[in-house]
Amino acid sequence: MIRYHCISVSKKVNYKDIRSLQKRFMKKKEQNSYKKLNKKKMNRKLTVVALSLVVVTLYNCTTNTIAEEEIADLPPIVESITYDEDVAPIFENNCVGCHSGPAAVAGLALDGYANARAGVEQGNVIPRINDVANPMPQTGLMPAADRQIIEQWATDGFLEN
Repeated sequence: MIRYHCISVSKKVNYKDIRSLQKRFMKKKEQNSYKKLNKKKMNRKLTVVALSLVVVTLYNCTTNTIAEEEIADLPPIVESITYDEDVAPIFENNCVGCHSGPAAVAGLALDGYANARAGVEQGNVIPRINDVANPMPQTGLMPAADRQIIEQWATDGFLEN
């Protein structure tokens, strides 16, 4: 049952006034129901976006669990390994995204020959690129051939070109 309140008691309420009040009431009711519907849709969209972000984050945080080829299983490298031809492309593809410039992660810059050499000689680059539990890059171990090249570069005496 709908009740109507009139501002003036002395004013006579006719059918048109009641009809206009009914229309206004219905408009407000429809607007409120649309607001509730839009709120539900927005909450549903936000939930889907939040769940998607969680899934993507968890997927990207996992490490590679596939059995990796070991360096010992590869044939030995007989040619000389140089930074410019062999090591620089590996560091560019796997390391420089995080380890370059003044804000290099862990203070380890691997961009350029001098930085790369210092990082391998004085840092823990070789142990980290071979560490299955805490690999670098964090997405998983580099291919064994790339790791072997970096190790051979150190063994050969860090040839530049």
